[in-house]
Amino acid sequence: MEIYNREKELRLGINKFLSSITKVDKNYIESFTQEQLLQLKSAVSDINNVLTLKITLAFADWIKEFISLTNEEYEKLIKNINSTKPNTNGFDIWIKNKKIIVEIKAIIPINEGDYYAAAQKDSILMDAVKLINGKKELKDTSNYYKFIGLIDIGDKTDKAIEKIMTKSERMISEDPKRIKMYDVIDKLKLVDNKIKLDDLRKDSVYIKKIRLN
Repeated sequence: MEIYNREKELRLGINKFLSSITKVDKNYIESFTQEQLLQLKSAVSDINNVLTLKITLAFADWIKEFISLTNEEYEKLIKNINSTKPNTNGFDIWIKNKKIIVEIKAIIPINEGDYYAAAQKDSILMDAVKLINGKKELKDTSNYYKFIGLIDIGDKTDKAIEKIMTKSERMISEDPKRIKMYDVIDKLKLVDNKIKLDDLRKDSVYIKKIRLN
């Protein structure tokens, strides 16, 4: 049985990706200097921010139709999204007059599989906890409709979300943080194409899959 080699796996993954873009099959990693690797790290961070922004804007397009925002309200929402710096504290979308708050997660199931990694799952559940319990900028969310937007890559996303919404005895812990994450699972609901605003409950957190065009 072949022994896992971390360096080999990382090199193969990055070289494969860069070759798919450049159409030149070569060992890019071996030719990178330290400075170039640091620049690549920075660029990857920027890519994640761009992806998050695109998902947020796509969610805004969906919410516009879902709650019938006026053009003026929609333009204000897009302006707010574009003027918010990456990693700013607070909710990714906050529509005060419509009582809607949203967290966006730019993540996909790990290793092209049908489940989220432990850290990804924890991140989603902690966002759900914050939607329920509030943040510094909005401490009382009890009167708000709450959403989490996730990238939709099809059947794998469906199965990964199903796993998140299924309680596991392994999550039981005396850690208060993990207790909150375990308890919030009961509040998770999946938004389907038939659901309407009047169907939503303000004590639940609704997961909405977002597909980028």
